[in-house]
Amino acid sequence: MTTNELTHALLPAEAIARLQRAARVEPSAAHPDKRLRAIDAVTVGLRRELPSLFREDDAA
Repeated sequence: MTTNELTHALLPAEAIARLQRAARVEPSAAHPDKRLRAIDAVTVGLRRELPSLFREDDAA
């Protein structure tokens, strides 16, 4: 699915694209949680850059 196919506007297009790239990270035998770490890193960055899009009770 590309950003153009999305039917919602919950997140800005750039944020969606960043999360999609993180979701495509391939884990490896040495780093089985590599995808999860990539998604977490993007989420932390988005929380910092776009705090109004996240509820405070969701703070990690």
